[in-house]
Amino acid sequence: MNIGIDLRPLAVGASGGIAMVLKGVLEHLFASRPNDQFHVYCTIYSRDLLDTKLANVRYESLPTRDFFPRMDALIRQFGVEVLLRAFPISDNLQFPLCRQVVLVPDLQHEERPDFFDSGLLRARRAAFGRVLAGAGAIGTISQHAQQTILNFAGTRCRDVFLMPPALTVEHRQIGEADLSSAERDLIPSAPYFYFPANLWPHKNHRKTFEAFERFLNRCPDSKMKLLLSGHPAGWPGLQRDFDHLPIQHLGFVRPELVRMLYQKATALCFFSQYEGFGIPLLEAFDAGTAVICSNTTSLPEVGGDAILSCDPSDVQAMANLMEKIHRDPQLRQNLIGKGKCRLKHYTWQQSADNLYAAFGRVATAAVMPVTNEPAAKGKGIRGLYHLWYHEKGISPGRVLRELQRRARPMLFGSPAIHRLGNRWPALAGALDRLNLVRGLWHDNWLSPDARIVLTSPSAGRRLRLMGHAAVDSQLRIESEGRCLFHTMLKANEMREIEFTLVSPVAKAITLRFSHHLTDPAGRRLAFLLIATNLFSEADTY
Repeated sequence: MNIGIDLRPLAVGASGGIAMVLKGVLEHLFASRPNDQFHVYCTIYSRDLLDTKLANVRYESLPTRDFFPRMDALIRQFGVEVLLRAFPISDNLQFPLCRQVVLVPDLQHEERPDFFDSGLLRARRAAFGRVLAGAGAIGTISQHAQQTILNFAGTRCRDVFLMPPALTVEHRQIGEADLSSAERDLIPSAPYFYFPANLWPHKNHRKTFEAFERFLNRCPDSKMKLLLSGHPAGWPGLQRDFDHLPIQHLGFVRPELVRMLYQKATALCFFSQYEGFGIPLLEAFDAGTAVICSNTTSLPEVGGDAILSCDPSDVQAMANLMEKIHRDPQLRQNLIGKGKCRLKHYTWQQSADNLYAAFGRVATAAVMPVTNEPAAKGKGIRGLYHLWYHEKGISPGRVLRELQRRARPMLFGSPAIHRLGNRWPALAGALDRLNLVRGLWHDNWLSPDARIVLTSPSAGRRLRLMGHAAVDSQLRIESEGRCLFHTMLKANEMREIEFTLVSPVAKAITLRFSHHLTDPAGRRLAFLLIATNLFSEADTY
């Protein structure tokens, strides 16, 4: 089969467990199906999700501005028969929905609409509703999610199959020698509970902190800390309310450090209010860490008899479990043993086989032909009109953000504005305050002096970009007048460049290319980005 894979909705590090699920399933699928051809459509923000280098896997890193028209064209060019979608989003894709397999991890927005603002809720209901009604097949990650989808009134697709996650390779066979000295310094010497989760409302951080405070009041001699990791967005505001507690947020950390944090923790503390699966439970089981968590949604299914659980809205019950797991070492050992047994229920290969079987069902059942005519909508004001009028439920705020995104490259990305910025530094400073990423064109080309304002700088952070230079050139990467990295680049030769941010207070980095090309529109083009973690898509708005 010719199989397409759409990773447009994802970004490495910011997409939660969905990215981990797809990475594990797809890498096993690619390796086990060498006679099938896979076409991966991604952005520069999701390209690093997969690192498989096999002859049957083709990667296309597409610009976000016209992602779907370009993907449609490639689907027609290579005769893709069935398409995997990473998450339901609104789009103007021509490829028939009945020939799409869509990952729907849960229906959280229907079960807990209070977790979403009104605009996002309308958008999700529009995108999910279309998929539930017309997709060829729907993959999901737990029996709880599967039954929720099948029982939902708007679901007309009856092919809802399981593709749950398992353990990633990064979480196995890790020791302290695999960590840098800076990473080892992050591991507390005092006992701690570990809570790895982005600061999303349903993760229940505030009530977890309140329970932790009650635990400390009852066990003042425990010297216990609460250690967090994940996306740091929202942390400063939350931290101010609990700055009297020994809580530390590490931000994004490497999987190797995550594994070590599990191993040395007293327990995983995971009182989420809603989970489609609950990958941290498997990670804790494998690392030999006891688990205390919620008794809601999929967590009892995944944890079985290897967890202590309670109502995540009951702060006192959560504090009681913290005290119980802290005071009883034998209980921790019993739970650890049961956790090892739970791991046998989840394998990547089984999920990959289930997904492949769904591809076969959808490819043979679908009868609607793929048109060879390109899409007529998707650009400029017509594309904005399509967002507002045709995709029901789109909030005015999203339309304004989309208008801002489309207008910004025309203003701040023009050669004339760049020349003015180089002549008058004050103007350049004003541009930087309005645009976190300067020197990135809409088709992912970098200008010779690209500058990126770092939104979450941290010492020791590994930064990466992949792509190729337009012409032979020397690249120098600078921060605050200090050279972080330099190398020679050959024209059209694919390069993977990694360097370390040495200063935690660095606010920006500059990429200086010694040579460039000028295209017919007058743009100076130095380097075509294929993948990067220097900035996020939101930073370019």
